[in-house]
Amino acid sequence: MSKNKRKADIGKNIFVGVICTILIVYSLSLLLVLAWGFLTSLKSKLDFVVFGNIVNLPSLEWSKTEFLKFGNYTNIFKDFKINSSVDYFVGDMPVGHESTDNIGSMLLNSIVYAVIGALEHSFIPAIMAYMCAKYHCKISAFLCSLVIVTMAIPIVGNYPSMITTLRALNIYDSYLGLIIMRFNFGGMYFLVFHAFFSGLSNTYSEAAEIDGASQLRIMTTIIMPLAIKIISTVFLIQFVQLWNDYRTALIYMPTHPTLSYGVYYLSIGTNKGTFAFVPAKTAACMMLAIPILLLFIFFKDKIMGNVTIGGIKG
Repeated sequence: MSKNKRKADIGKNIFVGVICTILIVYSLSLLLVLAWGFLTSLKSKLDFVVFGNIVNLPSLEWSKTEFLKFGNYTNIFKDFKINSSVDYFVGDMPVGHESTDNIGSMLLNSIVYAVIGALEHSFIPAIMAYMCAKYHCKISAFLCSLVIVTMAIPIVGNYPSMITTLRALNIYDSYLGLIIMRFNFGGMYFLVFHAFFSGLSNTYSEAAEIDGASQLRIMTTIIMPLAIKIISTVFLIQFVQLWNDYRTALIYMPTHPTLSYGVYYLSIGTNKGTFAFVPAKTAACMMLAIPILLLFIFFKDKIMGNVTIGGIKG
């Protein structure tokens, strides 16, 4: 019996060791890429392109300004701009939008886009999931089934119809159109919230009902505060996802470029001069990655931790 147990422990230790080794190697690969990107962003065009210093540290002989004064970052802040324009029709009326955005306005657009989208993707599914878990009726069952079905069915080619609808309502290329477009409760996190609220004891709401609290007050002052950990976790995850999303801004907000849109604009190779070379492009990528890295460092326990709620004393 002891030999079998010893063999099982050895096999378990080997399995855990292999998994840990794979995770360590994977983590190191990500950190090495991040370190390479940061060092490359401190190199000059001459150092990186002409003399082929791709892997080594920046050479002070050729990259002194970039290395000591963050020259590539300074150039992006001072000189990088995106000129955007879009023309379309609202019925028979032609509409045209134009804009010129520097890195500051792109950063502001990124913050607004990511914050508004993350709030919608966290609170709206939470409210709908609470209503479906609280009130057991045919509508609740239908909504839960609808979420699962829409997740299972691949929706392909909806971009043209969405753009046509937004243009017909004259809310295309605006934050209002984006807010309305994001105003939905479908997706995986609806199911996560539904499972959370289904497992939440009714004692909280029943005690408030006895004291005369309305359903709205119960939801806003009792239930949502109990779910604030999981809501904030979903908010952070969605914020990270939207911060790196360039496609939505490119399609639905062409004259409101975000920082990720700017990085994409640099990567497609249409730029000339300083921004056509890898060090400047890498500096822009690092400007996009560093805020998310700092966000993860400060909120890693909230993102990765378990969601817990207080118990009820009998």
